[in-house]
Amino acid sequence: MTRPVQLSESTVTQASLWWITWRNFRRHRLALASLILLIVLGLMAVFADQIAPFNPNDINTQAPGVARGMPEPPSALHLFGTDNYNRDVFSRALYGMRVSLSVGFLAMLISISLGILIGIVAGYSGGLLDNVLMRIVDIFLSLPSFILFLALNAILEASIWNLILILGFFSWMDVSRMVRAEILALKERDFVIASMSVGASPRRIILAHLLPNALAPIIVAATLVVPSAILSESALSYIGLGVPPPDASLGNMLEDAKDWMLLAWWMWLVPGVLISVVVLAFNFVGDGLRDAFDPTLTRR
Repeated sequence: MTRPVQLSESTVTQASLWWITWRNFRRHRLALASLILLIVLGLMAVFADQIAPFNPNDINTQAPGVARGMPEPPSALHLFGTDNYNRDVFSRALYGMRVSLSVGFLAMLISISLGILIGIVAGYSGGLLDNVLMRIVDIFLSLPSFILFLALNAILEASIWNLILILGFFSWMDVSRMVRAEILALKERDFVIASMSVGASPRRIILAHLLPNALAPIIVAATLVVPSAILSESALSYIGLGVPPPDASLGNMLEDAKDWMLLAWWMWLVPGVLISVVVLAFNFVGDGLRDAFDPTLTRR
């Protein structure tokens, strides 16, 4: 006879906690709707090659001579119109959303990784190393971030990878302080003290006890870093220091539209709405996750 699989108590408890978190998150209807919307937009961005009706950088050769160099309003051929180069706005919006979301997620991965590393080292070690790392964090926080972005992006060669690195390497400070605070609180818990007393290595204590129990605020922080990076990319691209043309991003689509604000409303409306929707959706998801991870929450 086949013996039944025995699940450890810790495995069952962890599964139960994640199920309770998911149940609480589902009760936050706005957050759930935002998550579904982000998944749909993300899939549209991933499959932009299959969805986009035109190459985002191709000039519309079917435009009449008088319309060349002039934006065309929405039509059956171009659902969201064309820009002043007669490029399809819908196609450019799909590819631009892919670029902006990629910048946001990759910058978030860099930021979260640095924040976790520095926060754990500072919180677990304490003493002089903790003080030194926190003073470095204070120095970075005192720098005007956007001006620093401008300076570095102007010095370095314009590319999407340099933009991702700049945004990621200068947005980890708040994450590190949050992780440090969590580690300092967890170090005083009985299960961590018990592990230390039996001689568990610092690596095992961090990976098996501290980091898993600090995941909740880290996940919430990650959902807030992404929209911040998207807004920074959009702002840099808007002033011509972000994603280099002719590649589309939502920011440089707005930069292309600034001279046509009154004459071609569709040029700024489409990327502007997408940026607003994506940023709001991430913020709502972050709120929902924060509530879901809160054990004192009783949402009806």
